[in-house]
Amino acid sequence: MNSKNELKLIRTADGSFSLYTTRFKDSYHSSHGALREAKHVYIEAGLKQAHALHSRVLQLLELGFGTGLNALLSLQYARKHGLKLHYVALEAYPLSEDWVEKLNYPAILQLTEEEQQLFRQMHLAPWNELVWLSPNFVLEKRLQKFEHLEELECFDLLYYDAFGPQAQAALWGDEMVARVYSALRKGAVLTTFCAQGAFRRRLEAVGFRVERLPGPPGKREMLRAWKEEG
Repeated sequence: MNSKNELKLIRTADGSFSLYTTRFKDSYHSSHGALREAKHVYIEAGLKQAHALHSRVLQLLELGFGTGLNALLSLQYARKHGLKLHYVALEAYPLSEDWVEKLNYPAILQLTEEEQQLFRQMHLAPWNELVWLSPNFVLEKRLQKFEHLEELECFDLLYYDAFGPQAQAALWGDEMVARVYSALRKGAVLTTFCAQGAFRRRLEAVGFRVERLPGPPGKREMLRAWKEEG
């Protein structure tokens, strides 16, 4: 694949911005609404579910830090609900500060000055270090490819947010699914925008219990999977 990458700022249907990348010929979010997709798939179907099970402390893994939208919404949720969140994000292709400044999340989410500063700190935080953004939110951005994930039973929640199977087929294949299964604790939840049948069958084959849920605007379905106890 051509390693040269060009980015294009796009406005999605709910007014929030996303980016299109020529490296993967894909956008970072749904064109039907970046903010609506992030809230629906990762906060409503993922974080709220995991919080209900684990109460006060969560270890969260995101495959793809990207624009930081999922992390920002998760930080807002954690602060509002008194949840302690250790947020680990793997990213092999980080955005430059110039592109981050073009995103309109602070305006569309009507962030306070404090929240705007926290969003900037997310992107300016050094890689491969623990950074406390607030007393209940620690961010650990790892500059690494998803295929190098090696943890065993460490995480309570996984945001599976790689570019789609048409762009990065290996990241939705058997080996990667086995890696994320091993990285999750028993009782953990995985949530993703992807509803591909082949991916669902791979999740089931390694031991996940998979649910097909109504998708965000523009998508009929999405997937949520559980690593069951026992």
